[in-house]
Amino acid sequence: MVPWNEIVVVDKVTLQLQDRKQKSQEEDSKTATCPDHDYDTMKPVVLATWKHGFQGGCPERSSVLAESQVIQESLLIPGTDLHLVYHSSRAGGYLSTIQLQLTPDSIPADLILIHLRISIEGILFEKPFEADPAVKYTYAWNRRNVYRQKVYGVATATVYVGYEYRSCPKIIWEVQTTQVSGHDMSVSDIGGWNLDIHHKYNFHEGILQKGDGNNIYLKNKPKLLLTTMGDGQQRPLQCQRCNGLAKTQRLLAPVALASGPDGTIYVGDFNLIRKITPDGQVTTVVELSPAQVSYSYHLTVGPVDGHLYISDPEQHQILRTISISESASSKNNTEAVVGSGEKCLPRDKDQCGDGRSAKDARLAYPKGIAITKDGEIYIADGTNIRYVDTKGIIHTLIGDYFHKSWRPIPCYVTLSLSQV
Repeated sequence: MVPWNEIVVVDKVTLQLQDRKQKSQEEDSKTATCPDHDYDTMKPVVLATWKHGFQGGCPERSSVLAESQVIQESLLIPGTDLHLVYHSSRAGGYLSTIQLQLTPDSIPADLILIHLRISIEGILFEKPFEADPAVKYTYAWNRRNVYRQKVYGVATATVYVGYEYRSCPKIIWEVQTTQVSGHDMSVSDIGGWNLDIHHKYNFHEGILQKGDGNNIYLKNKPKLLLTTMGDGQQRPLQCQRCNGLAKTQRLLAPVALASGPDGTIYVGDFNLIRKITPDGQVTTVVELSPAQVSYSYHLTVGPVDGHLYISDPEQHQILRTISISESASSKNNTEAVVGSGEKCLPRDKDQCGDGRSAKDARLAYPKGIAITKDGEIYIADGTNIRYVDTKGIIHTLIGDYFHKSWRPIPCYVTLSLSQV
């Protein structure tokens, strides 16, 4: 199995004829072991300089991180409590190293040669050594792959050490893997310096790179399931005391979730749409009629205006919150941005309002919605995909209105656009 997003060097592939297969297996069984090789002591010691416990984290002072061979410089910006931090590991010439001890202090007399092979990001490094006690070697990697592209995050290095004996027909190989650090993504990029309060998240590798030089390897941390809101009991339908600390509040029937850019979580809780702030407080931002939410609705947050958008399949509309502040009234806090409230029926002659204002359009069954950074709104409307451009005009991107009846698209098959 090839690991995800890794360049792998494949060993030599040997093809054999069927009549020679049995003979080859018998020969391999005879040479599988080597009596002169001590499998307990004759193995390499592999140490990588990458250690996530030693990556900085003290922006107020300069220091030397001996474990990672990194120099940290820190400068206080006058008149502020901010620091400019420089890490030599983020310079272009920094090399990630692997420390190797290939043999112990005492070796067998029949050992004649040691073979070292290191594979990392498609690069294959090979080097032979004479059979001496306590053979040590340091391998330095320039943090680029075989195509000379920068490797970000952490890379896996596979170390092969082969021991060749005079009395054994085959080389005895020991294989170990270790991780080495690649390039860090630029954070502030101020002439190689970073502000200690600026951070960047490498979502491919699950690494939070902080401006103070500290890296938090979230992928290596245990996965935790924490309760943000609710205690396992249902709240009443008419909830008069539904604001306060989120952990002490109850839910009725959560059907949708959305998150804002500041970490705010919006919960579609049956007839209430509730807002959980990053400090753990919950308020109701929209109160819907219980008769209006017999179907599951969908939520999303606009990246441009920060408002909450709600797709309401029963009212055949896309709603937007008028205000998302805690002081706003939860009643009548929505306005229609797409849809007149009339249902789009099959074989509609004017294509349910395509090419006209989105507020006058007719929707069939709006479900999921997505909003681009340019403000375009994409809607899964029945079996069609529709979008509203920046001028407020609605169009159909996928699908048509000439089918005789509406039916859901199968979940486990692939359809061509002409079939949708």
